Amino acid sequence: MLQELAAENYALAAASETSTARTSALVDHATQLHAELAQARASLDALHDTARQLRSAVAEAETSRDLSAAEWVQERGALRAELEQLRDALQSVGTQQASAQASSDVAYQDLSAELQAAQTRIRGLRAELRTAQQSTGTTMSPSYPPLPASTSTPAADSSSSHSAIVPASSSAGLIVQISNLRHELARAQESERRAREASRMSSDRREQAEQRLLDVERENQRLQAAASMKTIRGDAYKASFDRNVEQRTQDNVEASEVVATLESQVEEQNQRLQDLQLVVDRQTADHGILSFRADESEGRVAELTAQLTVATTQRDEQESRRLQIEADLEAARASLAELQRDCSALREELDRSRGQTRQAVRDRDVLQGTLDIVRGPAYTPLVTTPTTPVSSAETSGGASTSHTGPVTSKRAPAEGAQEGGQLFVCVVEATFGDAIATRLSIRWGRRRQRLLLFRRFGARLGGWSVFTQ
Repeated sequence: MLQELAAENYALAAASETSTARTSALVDHATQLHAELAQARASLDALHDTARQLRSAVAEAETSRDLSAAEWVQERGALRAELEQLRDALQSVGTQQASAQASSDVAYQDLSAELQAAQTRIRGLRAELRTAQQSTGTTMSPSYPPLPASTSTPAADSSSSHSAIVPASSSAGLIVQISNLRHELARAQESERRAREASRMSSDRREQAEQRLLDVERENQRLQAAASMKTIRGDAYKASFDRNVEQRTQDNVEASEVVATLESQVEEQNQRLQDLQLVVDRQTADHGILSFRADESEGRVAELTAQLTVATTQRDEQESRRLQIEADLEAARASLAELQRDCSALREELDRSRGQTRQAVRDRDVLQGTLDIVRGPAYTPLVTTPTTPVSSAETSGGASTSHTGPVTSKRAPAEGAQEGGQLFVCVVEATFGDAIATRLSIRWGRRRQRLLLFRRFGARLGGWSVFTQ
């Protein structure tokens, strides 16, 4: 009896594992059904987009064609009828989609309820089996305690059967319990069969929905073919209309030009559609690239976070060094301020030197003009007069040497005045040039010393740039 009970326990455990596996399979199948419903919804959205494109194409065809009144009205009525048919087809697809969704939800709920009921029954069966094992263990001899169901084997049962005496009443109860357990197992298997049947029915419904979707796609293709046939017929009519226009008078030439313009507009629209398709493809590729870059950026962010942590630790370590650097920086700022003051003073001195140089140049120009006047022919009679004294202060613009005697030569006074003026100009240029050069050399030497000092201080700073980063 114990061997049969252990075998029943093993069978129930195997049935429980099988039911659990089938439950997970049913859950996966329900998830797949939901995914297929999502795909059907996407297909329905694509059909809606196709309908919108057909509407836009019909609108463009209506605006771009110049047909006669009766034929235009007839073609517009046909296109509207096709649009109505397409709308009805889309509505029927939506209704079928809603019914498929509702039936799938109901089937999923039924499957979930049946699975929960089966799991509850299996738990009850396990509890009853455990209770039966415990009750069986209490009727055994106290010198031989009962073995658990997980460790009991036929060999162990045979070795302990000579010392285990079970009364007839407990055996009858065990038989009744085992029969009840068998009935419960049969009911659980029946529930599992029902769940499998519901899964098969849901898959049949899914196939029916797919078949309906294929029918709708065929209907959409048929409508597109009909629209293309209408377009071809319109193009043929336009060609015949052009041939008739060639046979008409000159007044209908403008109408043919309008038709050509409309054709070019249609080609431009087609080109724009192709360009838009290229843009969509490019954006799709860019989206993939951006997704890849986003992944790389996430990795880079992680690396930068680690680097930031390292930099934070380095900043904490360099806090003491920063205080010393700030003190050195204050000294450098003071030196820099002094250097700026020296530079401003040097600029002022340079401006003054330039002003003095310009004044010296003006004086030189004045002296040069005076020398030119002295060398000119206007003063020749005064120079050749033997009784008139000539002063070198008047001819040379304030020279210290004067000539008071009679002049007997025409060339000697002019040469003397020219040499005196040149000598004065050279003295002035030499004086101002030496002064400017001296001051500039002094200022430049100080500035060079300060620059060397500032460079040495920058070399002492060392890690300041790292700290500021």
